[in-house]
Amino acid sequence: MTTTGQDTPTMTVTVRDRAAEAPWGYGLTSPKTRTVTISAHCPRCGSQRGEPTGRRECDDGAYYWVQTWTNPCGHVDMYAAVIVEAVERTQQLGRGEWVRRDPTNGQPWEGFTHEQMTCLLEAVREGQRPDVASVESRTAATVVLRLSETNGGGTATFRWEPSE
Repeated sequence: MTTTGQDTPTMTVTVRDRAAEAPWGYGLTSPKTRTVTISAHCPRCGSQRGEPTGRRECDDGAYYWVQTWTNPCGHVDMYAAVIVEAVERTQQLGRGEWVRRDPTNGQPWEGFTHEQMTCLLEAVREGQRPDVASVESRTAATVVLRLSETNGGGTATFRWEPSE
């Protein structure tokens, strides 16, 4: 367990990120793991989380290493929820950027701080952005905007890229 400068206890764990993997049935299994920093306390009840231990896993012949822990309070931390918690934590701390990348070469086209993206989404919701027709979808780590016809139509996808 570590602490931040604000003495908020945190822990750094390695978890599997299934959302970053190809959908089932598309190509070979290639497990993706992420090392993330989360609160050292259970998000449901505030009790101390369990101590992480390393574990080697195998999925269709592909090996990977993750950490698991058992919370003394009995609440179970699912990896997907842990990743969302880590993303939201970096957003609150302002450690990262919403980035739109060129789909052909992966180079960044444009980026926004979390505060700028929040203001953009509010302006779209209030009809103050004629270049954006609507917010098509939003998760903790992805925002998809439907562009107006005057802006070329189509969609613009931004992904949160933490800089921890």
